[in-house]
Amino acid sequence: DAPVDLSAFIKPKPAEKVPEIQTNVWKEDEGLTEAFVELATTAAICLKEDVEVVPLSEKLLPDENASSHLVTRREQRDVVACALRASRENLGKRRFIVAIRGSPGIGKSWSGLLYIRTLMQQTTGRRPIIFEYGTKEKRTTVLINPEQGDGGVQKWVLYRLRDQKLPSEWCNCGIIDLVVDPEHFSNDETPTASPTLGSRGHIYIPVSPDDRHLGGSRIDASVLLQLVLGPWSLKELKVA
Repeated sequence: DAPVDLSAFIKPKPAEKVPEIQTNVWKEDEGLTEAFVELATTAAICLKEDVEVVPLSEKLLPDENASSHLVTRREQRDVVACALRASRENLGKRRFIVAIRGSPGIGKSWSGLLYIRTLMQQTTGRRPIIFEYGTKEKRTTVLINPEQGDGGVQKWVLYRLRDQKLPSEWCNCGIIDLVVDPEHFSNDETPTASPTLGSRGHIYIPVSPDDRHLGGSRIDASVLLQLVLGPWSLKELKVA
């Protein structure tokens, strides 16, 4: 007898969808939208020693000593490009983590902004981006969402999370990008992992050499890529 074709009886798995943006969870923020669109669209100024500066109107990280401008060097841009390439090569995985390791003060947190800038500049395959930063006592979580504007032109709209905790439907969504900056979550004596680190999706996280920022050894090595960001050279520091 000929084999029975069972394809008609097998229901295809529905494609995963991004959760709806509910107004009781997210609040649209025009100021943040303007700031991050500026981050994505402002042209970089090339200086000596492959140092680039993106002039911005306001600070995007809660670091009182940092400039509002995004200053990057060649190694940061190479690390971000490698991280993005690895993420896209692993799109089949609903959970994938790129951890940027390195000493304090070498630009790991700023590489997170560069990663967001690079994601927002993509012309195809745009996905919602969740960015979590701030202090342990007061975290800020924003949703950078690609939406259709007038005439079908795609635009970015930013929403601020009303609560401190990311809702479970967003934690369990495997088709979004997350950038988590734990450096400001705690002081050097008691480093802790971000709760969002347990989420699905593709996560970019700049962390200190202390493994407690990554939650110890609880992360499956098959979904973790660790990249090391080296220190600034003396020539780069003189330019910056």
